[in-house]
Amino acid sequence: LSPLMAAELVHRAGGALPLLPEQLAGSLCAATREVLGILGSPDAPRIVTPAAGELAVSPFPLSHLAPEVQPPSPPLGEAILGWLARLETAREAAERRQRAARAIRTALRRFETRAQKQQADLAGAEAADADQRAGELLLAHKGAVPPGATAVDLPDFESGLAVRVALDPALPVVANAERYFRRARKARHARVTSHAAAA
Repeated sequence: LSPLMAAELVHRAGGALPLLPEQLAGSLCAATREVLGILGSPDAPRIVTPAAGELAVSPFPLSHLAPEVQPPSPPLGEAILGWLARLETAREAAERRQRAARAIRTALRRFETRAQKQQADLAGAEAADADQRAGELLLAHKGAVPPGATAVDLPDFESGLAVRVALDPALPVVANAERYFRRARKARHARVTSHAAAA
C-alpha cells in the first residue's frame, strides 16, 4: 500500500476524527471496500502532484487532495506513460542543472588559475625589470658606489629619483651588476618556460 493510498484510506475512514480502536478498524474496512469498489469501475485516472512536489499516479480521484493537484488524465496506461515521461523530464532537467553547475565550477577554477598565473607573471616581470634596472644603474654609476657598501642610492634614468640598490659587499660593482642581470635572465626564462608548458 503506497503512502498516497494509505492517506486516502485514512481520510475516507474519518481522517482526524477521534475514533475508538474498534471504530477505526471498522471505518478502515469500510473505506477499503469503498476503494476496492472504485477500482472495480475506475474513474478517470489522475497524475497527482502533492505538496511535496513528487509525481504519482492514482486510478481514481483522491478525496483527501485538492482537484488542482490531480487533474484528469488519459486512460490508466497512458497516464502511467505520461507520469513516467514527466518524471524523466524532471530528471533530465536536474541532470542538465548539475552539468551546468559542474561546467560553471570548472570554468571558475580555470579562470582563478589563469588569474593567479597572470598575477605571478606580472610580479615576475616587474621583478625582472627591477633587477635589470639595478644592474644597469650600477654599471652607469660605478664611481658612485663605495667599496664594501651593502646598499647604495642611485638616480633613476628616467625620473631622476633615488633608487636603492642592495649590494653584496664582498663583490665588486661589476660583479654585483652581473648578479642582477643573471636574476633578471632567470626570471624571464622561467616565464618563457611556463608559457611554453601551458601551451
